[in-house]
Parts: sequence; structure tokens; C-alpha cells
Amino acid sequence: TSLRLAPAANSLVAGCADWTVRVHKLSGESIGAVATLVGHSGAVTSVAAQAGGGNLHVLAGDAAGCVRLWAVGSSANSGEEADSTATLVRSHDGDVHTCLTACGKLALAAGRDGRLHAWGLSAGEGKAPLRPVPRRGTMAPSAA
Repeated sequence: TSLRLAPAANSLVAGCADWTVRVHKLSGESIGAVATLVGHSGAVTSVAAQAGGGNLHVLAGDAAGCVRLWAVGSSANSGEEADSTATLVRSHDGDVHTCLTACGKLALAAGRDGRLHAWGLSAGEGKAPLRPVPRRGTMAPSAA
């Protein structure tokens, strides 16, 4: 399980062992769960969230090494199951330990396999597809 606050969107994002991600609204008339994001193939081990373009962009990694990205609109209904056609990237061999977004322009995921992956976020039509960031060198675990 993983939790992440998204203060700009007044939201809390929870990655769950039941392979889902739940988005909770923290203010306004509809306080509580507003969306359940489905599509992972393992327990969700890490989440990140970033508000932008009228959407909450949710990045989540799971125990199977997959990373998914959703754009949750402000019109999400209470508790509704969201579209499972989120952008999917198989990025790691094993658990994804950390997902981060930086200034809404970069998505990062680190896994048990010792690798760090980075993608650029390109906003368009309410979505933020992932595109690989070119490597400028090798990032490998250091030998101890």
C-alpha cells in the first residue's frame, strides 16, 4: 500500500493491495472516494500524483513491475471505476518501489531491480502520455 497527497487538487491517492488505486477528495461537497483506477496486475506498491490541465495525473507502479498513468478529470463521480486504458509501461523486473512526478513534466520510477526509468509527460487533450527520456549515461547499482 502507498499513499500520496496532491494538495493542489485537494486529493489523496492510495495504492492498494487489491490491484487498484483509489482517489479521495479532501474538500468540497463530495469528500470521500471519487474514483477507483483499475488495470494493474499486482499489488500497487507506489503512487504519485500531480494536478495539471484540469486533471489529476496519477502515476502508479505495481509488484509486477508495471507503471500506469491516468488523467482523472474533475468530473469523476463518487466511487466510480475509471477507464482501465491508462498509459501502461512495463518497466521493471519485480516491484516498483518509487514513483515520482517532477513539476508535471517528468515521471520517474525506481524498482527492486536497481533501475531508474524516466519519461517525459506531454499534455494533450486532457491526457499525459509517457514518452521515454533519452539516456545520457548508464545508471546501474553500485557494487558494494
